[in-house]
Amino acid sequence: MYDLMALALTTDSTRVLSFLIPGWSQVFTIDGRKLSAGYHALSHHGNDPSKILEYDQVGREHLTRLKNFLDKLKSNKDAQGRPLLDSTVVVYGSGMGDANTHDNTNLPTLIVGGGFRHGQHHRIDRKASNPRLLGDLYLTLMNQFGVEADQFAGAKANMNEYLL
Repeated sequence: MYDLMALALTTDSTRVLSFLIPGWSQVFTIDGRKLSAGYHALSHHGNDPSKILEYDQVGREHLTRLKNFLDKLKSNKDAQGRPLLDSTVVVYGSGMGDANTHDNTNLPTLIVGGGFRHGQHHRIDRKASNPRLLGDLYLTLMNQFGVEADQFAGAKANMNEYLL
């Protein structure tokens, strides 16, 4: 799928892609070793060290494939001859901060490309006097794409101070 997405962006066949990594119940084989359970079951590891190890293996595999996709976007050119990654924004994340407990705070979200300021890690405290929502990030993305919006999904701020 990553190869197909890179091709679609390179050929300007689309400008928007959404990809949910499949296999939540599939039992994977990684490095010739079959895992004991599917990804979803491993995410509810109950703090069992062997399940955590396998869950981490799946996560590392996901990130390896993401890295390869980003490398393709960096080496492929857009219509103006720039690296495709410079004119493309990749948002990679999860709806769970801790899948073991179904906690949706502290959502890991990675923003790559698109002319944003990168190389930073921000931990957003939801208990702060001005808590931020994931929708605030989407407001910044929409504004960067030229969409004039001042609210989205309950969010009324943006995250420009972090990304622009």
